[in-house]
Amino acid sequence: MPELYAKEHHNYIARYERTGERHAIGRIRTVAAQRKNGQVFPIELSVTEIRTGDEVRYGAFIRDISEKIRLQEQLVEKSAWRRSEPPPPPFAHEVGNPLNSMYMAGAAC
Repeated sequence: MPELYAKEHHNYIARYERTGERHAIGRIRTVAAQRKNGQVFPIELSVTEIRTGDEVRYGAFIRDISEKIRLQEQLVEKSAWRRSEPPPPPFAHEVGNPLNSMYMAGAAC
């Protein structure tokens, strides 16, 4: 966990055990994670509560979404780029003009 989350982690668990209010448990959240080399990257985190008798444990499912975020950013960039270009003419207009002249030529015969 990045330092920001690591500092508060025990407080999050204590609050849940004290109040029963679920902020992360049972939900999928997008948060930051940290690799051993210190690099911070986006993940989807799903935390679940596991009860065995009187004991409570927590399990987490972590999915690296770096590639998903990168692709979304590329899509937004391409979309913005396309909006800056003049819109293409409608397809029917492109096809219609040559067909109209052929129709007119055929009608004249």
